[in-house]
Amino acid sequence: TMLTIAPENVDALLIKGIAALADKDYDEAIALGERMIAAEPGNRRGIVLKARGYSLTGRRDEALALLRKAA
Repeated sequence: TMLTIAPENVDALLIKGIAALADKDYDEAIALGERMIAAEPGNRRGIVLKARGYSLTGRRDEALALLRKAA
C-alpha cells in the first residue's frame, strides 16, 4: 500500500481516516488525523479528521477547540 511506501503520505492517511470514520473506528480516525498534522503541521484536512473523530466520541469541546485554534 501507499502507506507502506510512504507512511506519512497525507493523502493516503486521509483516505484511511475516512474509511475509519465509515467503520466507526473513531480512535483510529483521530490517530490518523494526528499523523497527518505531525507530517504537515496545520494540515486542515488532518485537523478536520481529528475533530470529527473527537465529535463522534462525544469529545465535542475538544473538537471545537481544535477547529477554533486552526481557524
